[in-house]
Amino acid sequence: MSELSDAERQRVLIARALAQQPSVILLDEPTAFLDVTSRVALMGLLRKLAREHELVIVVSTHDLELALRVADRVWLLGSDGVLHTGMPEELTGQGLIGECFDDEEMAFDPRAGVFVLRPADARPARLPDDPLLEQAPAREGWRAAAEVAAWARRLEGEPRLLPVDQESLAASIADVGAVGPYFELEVAAPEQDWRPFMDSPALAERIDEVAKTLGTEETRVAASILFQGLAARLWSPVIGVAVAHDMLLDLEHLYWRPVPSGPLPLRVHPLTGWHTADPDLIYRNVVTDLLEPLAATVSGIVKLAPGLLWGNAASALAATVRALASQRPELTAKAVLLGRELLRIGRLRGTGELAEPVPGHPFFVRRSCCLYYRLPDGGKCGDCALIPTPTREQQWARETRGTP
Repeated sequence: MSELSDAERQRVLIARALAQQPSVILLDEPTAFLDVTSRVALMGLLRKLAREHELVIVVSTHDLELALRVADRVWLLGSDGVLHTGMPEELTGQGLIGECFDDEEMAFDPRAGVFVLRPADARPARLPDDPLLEQAPAREGWRAAAEVAAWARRLEGEPRLLPVDQESLAASIADVGAVGPYFELEVAAPEQDWRPFMDSPALAERIDEVAKTLGTEETRVAASILFQGLAARLWSPVIGVAVAHDMLLDLEHLYWRPVPSGPLPLRVHPLTGWHTADPDLIYRNVVTDLLEPLAATVSGIVKLAPGLLWGNAASALAATVRALASQRPELTAKAVLLGRELLRIGRLRGTGELAEPVPGHPFFVRRSCCLYYRLPDGGKCGDCALIPTPTREQQWARETRGTP
C-alpha cells in the first residue's frame, strides 16, 4: 500500500471494509489529500456502492459543495452547537448553509451550490442571470445585483443594463409626474387598501364600478374602457421617464388603490430602473410583463377580443405621446419616434398609425373598435377607425388651427 497513490489507497480501504459485508460504513474525511478528479470519483463510487449494496454510508467531510451534490441527507452542525438535518435542498432553501458558513469574504450561493467571494466593498453590476458568469466579476470586487426584473432575467444577447440610483429615479418620476395625473407614480410600500395590480376579484369589482359610472349594463364596454385607462396608467410614467430621462422604470411590484373616479393611484415598491430607453426593452417591461397578464385577467372576467384590447393598449400609448407633446413640446419629436417604434413591435403591430399632420401634433388612427359608441351618450372616439378620412382631416385641422 505504501506504493499506492492516495486515491488508490482510499479505494483499497473501502474494499477492505466491503469485504466484511457491513450494513453501515463510517468514513472520516475520505477525500482528504485527494485531487479534484479523485474526490469526485471517490464520492461517486460511494454513492454507487450505497445503491447497489443497500449500504448506509456516513461521511464526515469539509468538502461541503461536493457533499451537497452527492448526499441523500446532510447533518449540519452549526457554530452554536445545533444540529440540522435534512435533504441538501432543504438546508439550502432554508438558508442554513449560509448561516453556518458565510463571512465577510465568502457567501454561499444557493442557486449554484458553491461559495463565492464577497468583498466588503463590492460594487453592484447588472449581469445575466447565470451563476457561472458571476464568478469572474466577483473576483474583481463586483457583485451581481439581486433585484433583476422578470423581463430582464430573460434577456439574451442584449447590452447589459446599468442600474439607476434611487435619488435619480425619484427625481425623474417627480419631474414626469408634473405632466399630469396619469404620469404620477408613488414610490412607497403598499398599505392596507392598496391591491396588487393583477388582483382578479378587485378588477372584477372595478369593472362593475366603471359600468355604473358610465351608465351602461354592458360589462364588455366597461371592461374595454377600464383596460384602456389602466394601459394609459402603465404607459405614462414609463414612456415619460424614458423620453425625458433615458431611463427605464421597472413596475414589476405594482399596486393600485380604488378611487371613485379619475386615474387610479399607483404605487411601486421596491423601485428599480436602468439607463436605457430601448423600445424592445420598454415593450417587454410594459406589454409582456404587465399588459399581457392584465389582458388575460380582464378577458377571464369578461370575454373580449384580443384585437380590441391591443387596439386599446395602442390608443393609450398614443394618448401618452400626445400628453407629453402637449405639456413638454421639447420632447415631442423623441416621444413620437418612440411611440412609432413601439407600434411596430409584437402585439402592437398593426393596431394603428401614429400620424403627425402638423409637426408637434401627433394623432392616432386605430384599426379596431373600442366599443365606446355603445355607451348611452357615446359616439365615435377621437381615433375611431370608422371616422371617414375627410372628417378626420377636418378634425385635425380644427385642433391645429393657428399652428405654423
